[in-house]
Amino acid sequence: MVSLKTKYPRKVDFMELVDLKNRRTQLIIGLVALFSIFALWLRLLPMLNMGDTDVLMMVASDDPLYNLRQVEQILANFPQYAWFEAMTLFPTGQPVPWGPLFPTIIAIICLITGATTRPEIISTGLLVPPLMGVMIVSIMYFVGKICGDWKTGLLASGFTAVVSGQFFLPAPSTGIWITILQRFFFLPFSACYICMRSIQKKNIKIELKNISSYKTTLLIAGLCGITYLLGLFVMPTMIIFAMIVGIFTIIQFIIDVMRQDK
Repeated sequence: MVSLKTKYPRKVDFMELVDLKNRRTQLIIGLVALFSIFALWLRLLPMLNMGDTDVLMMVASDDPLYNLRQVEQILANFPQYAWFEAMTLFPTGQPVPWGPLFPTIIAIICLITGATTRPEIISTGLLVPPLMGVMIVSIMYFVGKICGDWKTGLLASGFTAVVSGQFFLPAPSTGIWITILQRFFFLPFSACYICMRSIQKKNIKIELKNISSYKTTLLIAGLCGITYLLGLFVMPTMIIFAMIVGIFTIIQFIIDVMRQDK
């Protein structure tokens, strides 16, 4: 029987990530921080150069305006969320098709910072997606490292800072909140899932009576569930990611069994 250990990438040594005395670790932290600052600067350029322009002019139409309306409603009735929007789909209105997580995050930050006027709420709301985009730059390093090595992680982090498409758009742009938030929670979900695959390759025998044999698997599975649920609270299209992971798991399980039989 061929050992599964030879069929997968090497096991990730997470201790390397926290060894601050290691020069390579210091270099990695410095580069990821530089990528993050650069990504934030790129996405804040419109706001930095707005001058005396009304901050409302920085907000794109449609979705961002509805989100700001929802933030105001949450602030007025915290923590309740309006699941029905009477100001769209005239004349009947319609149920809100996205989840409450994003406007709730902005509302909480507004409460913490004391943002009460409309310009203050708008300014706070415009800052949240770029800041989450910066966090994704760091998350991508860990995803890249798990899939390959620290060089892969740095490449993934660097490319994420300047990647094109909706992810590159500045804060006021239409649809940026969907793009950022879905990826912000999907990436940790993916990282947890990949970690579980890395643990499973060790072919450890699980005994139901011995919790120590599967407690790590339970912990990572729980983290997968939490990050997936948070992503679902952003948009119901997160279900597509679950379908992709489910199909991959079934196919990979079949491949693993076939390898064991050889």
